[in-house]
Amino acid sequence: MKILKNRNPAVPGFKAVGLSCGIKAGNVKDLTLIVSDVPAIAVGVFSKNRIVSPTVIWSRGALAKSKSCCRAIVVNSGNANSVVGPKGFKDCDLITKKVAEELSIPQNEVLIAATGVIGVPLPSEKIISATPQLVAKLGRTQKNWADASEAIMTTDLVSKSDKTSFNLKGHTITIGGMCKGSGMIHPNMATMLCFIATDAPVEQGFLQKALTEAVDASLNMIDVDGDQSTNDTVLVLANGAAGGETIEADSASAGAFQEALRYICTALAKELVERYGFHSVGGSDSHYVSTIGRCITRFDRRITCLEELVEELSLGGFDAALLEDTLA
Repeated sequence: MKILKNRNPAVPGFKAVGLSCGIKAGNVKDLTLIVSDVPAIAVGVFSKNRIVSPTVIWSRGALAKSKSCCRAIVVNSGNANSVVGPKGFKDCDLITKKVAEELSIPQNEVLIAATGVIGVPLPSEKIISATPQLVAKLGRTQKNWADASEAIMTTDLVSKSDKTSFNLKGHTITIGGMCKGSGMIHPNMATMLCFIATDAPVEQGFLQKALTEAVDASLNMIDVDGDQSTNDTVLVLANGAAGGETIEADSASAGAFQEALRYICTALAKELVERYGFHSVGGSDSHYVSTIGRCITRFDRRITCLEELVEELSLGGFDAALLEDTLA
């Protein structure tokens, strides 16, 4: 497996875009669209919270109706479209219908996600109005993907993305992913959105199993503030553009694909925890260290090694001895 130094998540066979539709003030990017050139196998892992956003319910339903064959993911930030009554479901319908019309694809091949303020009605008219421009600006460049990663951010300080590739019988398989998450980080997944694209040809059942295992070993192991969320979503689109034999559970290449997918999920989880996730929590050094200590001791497996953590704390001016007290 090749770890790419360029963490831009662009993947062959996919296009992306991120722009401002006016949900956030100040012309800040708040709308993302990811599109596969061809119908892609799609799987997801979603929030286990008792109350979930209509976007979660909609995407679960779309995966079922489309038999896990999807083309697009539309994501808005700045508003979670959660705890808003029947309007939330109507907005999902209106937005996915408009995206489908602009892309000339079936509506049930459009998945949707949202993140931001809870309990405030989503200004869906802004998204619908911006959709023609959103589709027109779709592209394959690094900037397109960087904009898409930026547009899913809420209180994140920077965007988070990564990419890896490996060779499979003469075919280069690429897996790229982007995520957002800052506060409300607590298993399972938290206020965390993650979108992964791959040009690998993968069988749906194996892809779902591989994603679930990868998430359980990474994104479901992080904790910032003990709060779960209504909108947690991890989606993977696999369009087979790389060519080659379909990867199934009993394929010789299944292990390599599983390793690469786990790497992406783990790398993104580390970005959530190590780089930015704690900075929005605020408070003293003691609170910061206590939170990190809770993260790495809550589970049997660790999202990051203690030595790296102590080194980061020391470089950042934190008292590493506080960490030892927390873990004692």
